Amino acid sequence: MTTKMVSSHRLLTLMVFALLLIPMISGQSSKCTKGCTSTPECNIKCMKKGGGHCQAYIGRSHGRLAIENYCCCNNYSNSPISSPVMN
Repeated sequence: MTTKMVSSHRLLTLMVFALLLIPMISGQSSKCTKGCTSTPECNIKCMKKGGGHCQAYIGRSHGRLAIENYCCCNNYSNSPISSPVMN
């Protein structure tokens, strides 16, 4: 009985670990920085990573709702398919 519980616990732990590790290994997570005014500006800033986009996030600042724009870069620098060809 205890071996069944231990093995199922290990399997569950391994599955959670794998689900957390996959996005980090693939490099598909986007890095976001504060202060985006437009998507073209963000694209230029993120050119080496395959482009980017402005993303608005709603959060609380000093007890009030605040909307802040972030520049989120696509992390496609290791992918030969998604990377733009620069001459």
